Amino acid sequence: MRCQKPDGEEEEEEAYVDEEEMEESYQNPFNVSVTQLDYQKPMAHETNSLLCPVAPGSPTTYEIIDSSDDEAEKERGDTMEGYGEEMNENILDPKCIILKANGKYPSDHPKAQSWNRSITELMCAKTLPYSFITSKAFRKFMAQADPYYSVPSRSFFSGKAVPQIYEAVCESIVHDLKMSGCPQVHITAHVWSGDSTMDYLALTAHWAILSSEADRSTERKSAIVCIKRLPKEYTEDNIQQELVRQVSLWLLPNALCPGFVVSSGDFNLVHAIKGAHYMHIPCFTHSLNLLVMDFLQNNCYIAGMLSMARKTCNHFVHSSRARIIFSEIQHKNNTPKHFLKLETLPHWTSTFYMLKRLLEQQRTVQEYLGMHKLRTVDIHLSPSHWKLMASLVDLLQPFEMAIREVNARQSSLSQVLPELRYLHIFLKQIRQCFEIKGDTNGVILADSFALKLSADYGINEMFQKEEFVLATLLDPRFKGRIKAILPPDSDVDHWKQVLVRKVKELMSASSSVHLSSQPSQSHVLNTKHFDFETSVMAPPWRKNMAPPPLIHKEKSLIEHLESVGLMASESTGASLSTESHSACVMVERYLQDNKTIGAKADPLIYWQKHAWLWPALSKLAIMYLTCPPSSRFAEMVFTSPQASMDTPHRADIMDGMEHILFLRVNLENFPHYNPPPLIFSSDHEIEQSDSDEG
Repeated sequence: MRCQKPDGEEEEEEAYVDEEEMEESYQNPFNVSVTQLDYQKPMAHETNSLLCPVAPGSPTTYEIIDSSDDEAEKERGDTMEGYGEEMNENILDPKCIILKANGKYPSDHPKAQSWNRSITELMCAKTLPYSFITSKAFRKFMAQADPYYSVPSRSFFSGKAVPQIYEAVCESIVHDLKMSGCPQVHITAHVWSGDSTMDYLALTAHWAILSSEADRSTERKSAIVCIKRLPKEYTEDNIQQELVRQVSLWLLPNALCPGFVVSSGDFNLVHAIKGAHYMHIPCFTHSLNLLVMDFLQNNCYIAGMLSMARKTCNHFVHSSRARIIFSEIQHKNNTPKHFLKLETLPHWTSTFYMLKRLLEQQRTVQEYLGMHKLRTVDIHLSPSHWKLMASLVDLLQPFEMAIREVNARQSSLSQVLPELRYLHIFLKQIRQCFEIKGDTNGVILADSFALKLSADYGINEMFQKEEFVLATLLDPRFKGRIKAILPPDSDVDHWKQVLVRKVKELMSASSSVHLSSQPSQSHVLNTKHFDFETSVMAPPWRKNMAPPPLIHKEKSLIEHLESVGLMASESTGASLSTESHSACVMVERYLQDNKTIGAKADPLIYWQKHAWLWPALSKLAIMYLTCPPSSRFAEMVFTSPQASMDTPHRADIMDGMEHILFLRVNLENFPHYNPPPLIFSSDHEIEQSDSDEG
């Protein structure tokens, strides 16, 4: 329907959107415009008036000419009233699209601000260069998506939109930090080599919000708090200064203090953490990755098989004809419709997934290779290759599960030692399986891997570090099995006494608001090198009977711990004897508590429910159990920008990279931030936007 003056009135020059432009454009989200209105019947408290731009001295009443074919709609209201001297530029009725004289949204229009915010979030999520916004392709797309929206200049996004959303997300993070259930906030740190001139430091904060109701679940939170460019010649002093500065910026003003700092073994990073008097925790994922990669790269049989597996996968990736035939064979044999995988990351798990997919498609691959021997003359996957591949996948399965689970958001420092202990037990069990099947190569692989795992200094040290042991002891899932988890010659009573001492220190400082921000140095036992295999009993398999599967894929690795006596169950209970040492009542009652929780349950919920009973011990437990076992949360900041920064627009992306990477991760974790008003100041922004096209 159109706005038209009554008969007899002199026609004024319209300041509306061009009629032809409106017909060609899509129907806007509000379903109304100045020249064409979908008239809606007003509610009881509303009027039928619509304020339109008119020249001074124009009549106050306009007649609605309804061109609808629906007779029922024609009966709705006839007139709309309004003076427009002060409205000669914009339409301000909330029922209408608010358009300027040029047919575009005013800069403060909610829809324009919404587009500004959405485009900014898209740029950050995909690490797009600012030149993307001013490209002709994007401008053409936006003209079709919403012809009333004018894309601002790149300077608006780089100088206003990104910084303002950055500040808004920072406020959201601070709000959640203040709700932390523990005054200690843990940090993960990672240094990434960006290019030949600059490196990047990433710091991530980790904490938990405990609900007031005991039966409700807790919420583990994490946020990137720092993305900092460092020169290639940076030293540990540069990192230390930035680490202290970020702690002072985010934690201290909010009555919080740093807990543990988790990182890989980067020399400068570790020394910077210790130099700032923070407690360094080695990244479990990094330690396990180094172990497995060393095992794969230093076995000549594995290296030969992997070389042939890569050739096979590359053949299908680079040949569309091969993929078509591959799909036809899959359809004929009714096998899963999956393509082969390539190693996409310099990481052993990528190799594991490639081999696992090859084994799934073994029948299809073998049939294809048999049909196309001339095309695949350099590809020869022998029966011994397939057998070795199957043995290696079986061997690596629980290691992949361990990596995946400790990298999960709900992971805790407490699960490191139980899962490591399980890996030792698993290697002995799978060796026996290989031996029963007559798989000589499998036995050799298992023995080699077990020896490497037992001899790894970094992993062995975790069994002796106070932070790992106390976290395990404070997890109700594992406290009753601490003797089975620790090395055979470990002094469990010693660790009970350490726990009691920690609780007493906390109770004596109860008048203070927080624990000391400088944790004591880790106590490392002077134990001898230990052999895990000697303490494991072989399963009583019967003759001529296939052993049960060692790994049930429908279960998580933590759920497997119960089967080898590393986790409390309903049948065994969760209590731990305390009669061999003297402890305060609080610790003694916890250790003797026989209640169990599920393998996948969050131990924080247990402590939330028992906070009224054991307040000091609960505070200590929450501090240990909110620490992540992996620095992956800081490393993941750089997983995708690396590809983006190798593009021709790399220099453009580097502009404001810290804010963009900050928002790339945090917008996903804090989507409900309070959006700021994103208003470009004047028409100059739009004019500049036009001049920026390229």
